[in-house]
Amino acid sequence: MNWTEVSSLRGCHVAFVPLAAGHSAPLSEAVRDGKPWKLWHTTVPSPETMAGKIARRLAAASRRFDAALQGARRRGNPGGHDTTYMNIDAADHRVEIASTWYASAASSARR
Repeated sequence: MNWTEVSSLRGCHVAFVPLAAGHSAPLSEAVRDGKPWKLWHTTVPSPETMAGKIARRLAAASRRFDAALQGARRRGNPGGHDTTYMNIDAADHRVEIASTWYASAASSARR
């Protein structure tokens, strides 16, 4: 497997899976919790723009520029989230981990 290919990542508390168009509904629901798209200091898609944002991220991933993941807390804990590996540099094996947001419930859930 090429190191830039995204696979599922599963830990004790959180699981990440490669982003897919079918994640639009659960991520739209998660983003409603806390309304982070209204914050001045970040850029998060609103529920209405989520499907378009996912389509753009999947297009970037197909060009090996970005790799997008969708995650959820495990063991029934609330809170969905989204993260992106950006600016993949295959030649030097570097990647930026950025563009992460969580549903508000994820930060307040008991750990």
